[in-house]
Amino acid sequence: MVDPVTGEYAVDSLPWTERLSVSIGYSATVSDKIYAGAHQVANAGGMRTEFQQWALNLQFIQNHRHRWSLILPRLEMEQRSNTAVLARASGIGDILLTHIWQPWDGKAWGLLAGLEFPTGQQLDAPPAGVVPPSLVQLGSGTWDPLLGVLWSGSISDSVAHNARVVGIFPIGASDAELNPGNLLQAYYSLAWQAHSTVSASLGLEGVYRSKDWLQSTELIDTGSTVFALRPGLRFSLNETSIFVGARLPISYNVGDTQMVPGPYLEIWLGFH
Repeated sequence: MVDPVTGEYAVDSLPWTERLSVSIGYSATVSDKIYAGAHQVANAGGMRTEFQQWALNLQFIQNHRHRWSLILPRLEMEQRSNTAVLARASGIGDILLTHIWQPWDGKAWGLLAGLEFPTGQQLDAPPAGVVPPSLVQLGSGTWDPLLGVLWSGSISDSVAHNARVVGIFPIGASDAELNPGNLLQAYYSLAWQAHSTVSASLGLEGVYRSKDWLQSTELIDTGSTVFALRPGLRFSLNETSIFVGARLPISYNVGDTQMVPGPYLEIWLGFH
């Protein structure tokens, strides 16, 4: 997401080519822990999921109030046990279009709205089990509006902080009658400009998912609350930047018994 607060009014007069930036991202995670509520339990069957994503992010500054982002992901995922590969999928995921609006001049607040399109392949018969079915598909199969509030500010010349609260609220059901749960994310971070080309950040994130429904039946082994630390480093040189970050879960509380998300690594290469 693009920072909604810059105060750079001169951007309105720039040619559109200078308002466009492109970044390419890679992320990966391996999950192999099973929890019942807030407690880890034995993974007797050796269940494991592996997830990788490549993403192209196009960002466009319309003017000092309006910014747009389009993320096109390609996903690879595999679910396996000790004895067999249970599911494997690769291809285009759900495309996400977002718009950030800064309605008040000189204020640190921004509003976020977006839509996730059902472009990713969905399963004809999503499996119910320790892995929530909405997380083993390339796409949700639903149109997913996104709404949020963003805020940022400075503590000193070298330290800044920002926060956001974002919700995703799927509409309807997939062709297999899967209704993915709603998602609410709250995030706060501190960023330190260590050098003109290097900055470091540390964030705390909380993510809540409500339960999935499949063929009008609530799935008891879905729904969760996860808290995680989000460290990151950014290197900038001329018109190129590299961001390396991670999501490190520190607390889980899940509905019934579920496999929980593991540590997550992401790398972004940006061109401005």
